Amino acid sequence: MEQTDQQVWRRDAQATRSSRGRLRPLGLASCAALLDAGEQIQVLYIAGTSYCGSTLLSFLLDSHPQVVSVGEETGPARVVKDRLTFPCSCGSLLPECRFWNEVSGEMGRLGFTFGPLTWDTDFRFSDRMLVNHVLGRSLRNNALDDARDALVCTVPRYRRRLDERAARNVAMYLAITRLTGKKVFAAAGKDPIRARYLNRIPAIDLRVVHLIRDAPGYVSSAMKNRNASCQGGIRSWLRGAEHAERLRQHLRPEQFMRTRYEDLCRNVEGELGRIFGFINVAPLRGPIRFREGEHHIIGNRMRLQSSSEVVLDEKWKERLGPDQLREVERSTKSHRIRFGYA
Repeated sequence: MEQTDQQVWRRDAQATRSSRGRLRPLGLASCAALLDAGEQIQVLYIAGTSYCGSTLLSFLLDSHPQVVSVGEETGPARVVKDRLTFPCSCGSLLPECRFWNEVSGEMGRLGFTFGPLTWDTDFRFSDRMLVNHVLGRSLRNNALDDARDALVCTVPRYRRRLDERAARNVAMYLAITRLTGKKVFAAAGKDPIRARYLNRIPAIDLRVVHLIRDAPGYVSSAMKNRNASCQGGIRSWLRGAEHAERLRQHLRPEQFMRTRYEDLCRNVEGELGRIFGFINVAPLRGPIRFREGEHHIIGNRMRLQSSSEVVLDEKWKERLGPDQLREVERSTKSHRIRFGYA
């Protein structure tokens, strides 16, 4: 007998739960109060770096009748000084956006205060950067990360903090899927470390798509937008690639897929079809005029544009000099070969 989509997700989730045995599950009791027995939130997590095309992919995914995305689900980036004046992709400021006010109301009914100043869905242990770095960032080895994470959970205040954040995330996913009537939440948090935490929440059935952009394009964007040096951009790209590779090793093969930004731009329907097949929803028939629908995306400036045309950004060909391009290609060669770029 052919399995339904829901049965496929539940079957895979059972296997996922067995792979979580090495680490203490997060939010068991708190999340159980939000969901019916055995119920799970289906989450597709976009892992990647800045400038990888995650805002574009969020719009495209949100155009599907069974998938909802709000882009960066941890809220506006920390560099945003005033979240009260941050515009949603619909054009309204966050405090005035009808959708986000409805999410706030639904979160309130679930027992959580939620708004532009009380998003609080990132997995942070403290307001101190050093504490978060030591307790939460990758040690660049999965075994070391697992050992450190297990040790952190023996400290009651950190364990409570993780459980609270797990419950807030599940409540937000639940509120948004209920409001939109869609079954899959596409999260564009990008940070592979965040995906590791989400994978420890039994209430979440997680799939990950690694959205990768070729090194020259990323380095060029980092130099332009962050005033990074060429070497700084290279190091950042390599760090992101290594984090994503460790995440792939951490998950079951059925939980992970990779798509390249360049392929997505050149063949929107084809790459989206792969992703929709990965999460067991029907493909969309093109052309996909994603700007014609209602979206409430948190992301980069692209969220405020009006065109549905997908254009591959190749400005790096003009920005990077010959010596810089050779250095980028030399320093990232092994990873670019793995990702099919070289």
